[in-house]
Amino acid sequence: MFSFSKETNSKKIFFWNMAGGITDAATSVILLIATTRIVGEEIAGIIAISIATAQLLNALGNYGMRGFQVTDLIPKYSFSVYHGSRLITCGAMLLAGMISVMLSGYSGNKMIVLAVIILVKLIDAYADVFEGLMQQVGRLDIAGKAQFMRTLFYSAAFVLTLLLVKNIIAACMAMLLTDVLLLILCDILPARNVERFNADLSFNQQKSLLSECFPVFAAFFMMLYLGNAPRYAIDAMLPSESQAIFGIVYTPAQIINLVSAFAFKPLLKSLAEYWGKDRKKYIKTALVLILNIIIITVLIEVGAYYLGIPILSFIYGVDLEGMRPLLMLMLLGGGVNAIAYMLYYALTASRKQIPVFISFVISSIFIFFASTALVRASGLLGAAWSYVITLTLLSALLLGILFWIIVRNKKEGNSADCTLE
Repeated sequence: MFSFSKETNSKKIFFWNMAGGITDAATSVILLIATTRIVGEEIAGIIAISIATAQLLNALGNYGMRGFQVTDLIPKYSFSVYHGSRLITCGAMLLAGMISVMLSGYSGNKMIVLAVIILVKLIDAYADVFEGLMQQVGRLDIAGKAQFMRTLFYSAAFVLTLLLVKNIIAACMAMLLTDVLLLILCDILPARNVERFNADLSFNQQKSLLSECFPVFAAFFMMLYLGNAPRYAIDAMLPSESQAIFGIVYTPAQIINLVSAFAFKPLLKSLAEYWGKDRKKYIKTALVLILNIIIITVLIEVGAYYLGIPILSFIYGVDLEGMRPLLMLMLLGGGVNAIAYMLYYALTASRKQIPVFISFVISSIFIFFASTALVRASGLLGAAWSYVITLTLLSALLLGILFWIIVRNKKEGNSADCTLE
């Protein structure tokens, strides 16, 4: 199933990238649906905030390096260096996770659920470096297949265990053990067919790579924080049931991000190549992707206005009457977030880490204050507004960087030394 050869085809790449992306994006949705229906909204709220925190810490484990690794065309760093750096960042994620659990103020089941879900996301972060290797050598289909198998089976383990024993701790432990097993079978063993790797932990190499990727990591960490800040405000001021409702209504917004990712994820390597060889093609590709995201968002908004609330109420078994304004706002935020996410990767391919980092700092400071104030003033609707306004600010800043590139490109006659560092 995971036999390796250098030959593949675009249909396989598209299918397995899509399958992996769908299952990965659907994981939190599946866990939330299962928990809501089997053990109730209060426990579902605990799952929702635990996933949000674990995803934020996952950014530390990944360190924003997937895009950098995939677009390292020379390559500047060997896979052993990337592997070594992932061991370092995952170690940092583990430490940060332990601190987060201790400082969370949670106790009992809530504390254990948070700890186990952080460990699941730690495994996912480690798996990502092997999937990045596959994409780097032109086998995104194998990377997508590995992601598909892991997320599908550990989600299934969670749901089946919860159905059988009605115990959230047992379900989380089943998910963790399944993830570890599938990491070995679907990521580590296939990667060994590509390269006999070890972990290069030499100080100079790691200092260089981690320093070079730090602005990208910081930007991506802050991107996740922007999405999670409203959840933390909800966790501080509203009951766990509100956390579950917010997570439910956020589900359709994830569809926008998922569909958009299918468009730009396979183009990461191409964007890096265009940046070095054909700036006009780079700019045209980025602008076309933005237009596609806008069209996708409008279509989903229209469908969700009429069908979203009835469908979500049926799927989750929760009364969402009166939540249409919240749903529409979250969908708008999902579309703006997809644009910001695409621009983040496009500007990473062009190695514009510093201005991207500054854009995220500005946006993170804004939402830190805005989310608490708006949730206090308007509850869940305030949380949605803080999300939409902040992601709009971020997208505007990143678009400004892209248009600056366009202006500089025209002035310098499509030269390869057009920079914005």
